Amino acid sequence: MKYIKLILILISVTIISLQLFTDYNISKWIKAVGYLIFVMLFFVEYRNSIKNKRK
Repeated sequence: MKYIKLILILISVTIISLQLFTDYNISKWIKAVGYLIFVMLFFVEYRNSIKNKRK
């Protein structure tokens, strides 16, 4: 599971950084997927940290 998370983080960061640091215009769909993965991972991590604090 950790490896999957790492790969997803790498993909999303790559997409976002490509968009930021190049004039290369990625299609809106790919960009949306990148941000969606990023937000989803952030949400999952946030929820896990709350669960761990309750223990």
